[in-house]
Amino acid sequence: MTASAPPSASPKASSTEPRGAAHQRRRLAREDWFSAAQDMLLNEGVEALRIDRLCQALEVTKGSFYWHFKSRADFIEGFLDDWRARATLNIIQSLSTQNLSARTRLAQLFSLHGHPNAPMAARVEQSIRSWARQDGIAREALREVDRIRHDFLSDIFRELGWPEDSAQTRAHLSYTIMLGGSILGISEVELDREAMINEALRLLER
Repeated sequence: MTASAPPSASPKASSTEPRGAAHQRRRLAREDWFSAAQDMLLNEGVEALRIDRLCQALEVTKGSFYWHFKSRADFIEGFLDDWRARATLNIIQSLSTQNLSARTRLAQLFSLHGHPNAPMAARVEQSIRSWARQDGIAREALREVDRIRHDFLSDIFRELGWPEDSAQTRAHLSYTIMLGGSILGISEVELDREAMINEALRLLER
């Protein structure tokens, strides 16, 4: 569940005016800060997620940062919450409100790594997983995301008629396949996605 849309930044001003003037003319939204942080995380690493670097990237003062966030810790928590919503909660909500069969929901989850946003979403997720190895806040956020995703998959398999133990096992296998698909999706490996999805569903339904 990583084919998320990027943070929705505020509308940009005319490209004919200096960037600094554009930021002064519009008030930055929280999503602007999250978008800048995502770019920095991907291109410079988690060490770059500092208040001064974020302000420099957005060409604003620290006062603008503190208008939205109490501290760097508050910002990091908001950034991870935003990622959780875009990469997990929004996807689950969308699938849950479309009156789809359990099998169709599962197939759509498997197809996420073929979404146009998938390569970027996979890079962000890999960065956050790497970050979580060395930071407790990121680690807890990742554990929560993994738990939510696993629970959603388990519910699907229970709906398909599998007993609890089998539902849990198939949920874990499905999640492993999905994460692997997202990683392979940004490599040079060519995959027949439809064939892979059909084969995965066939094996998991046995």
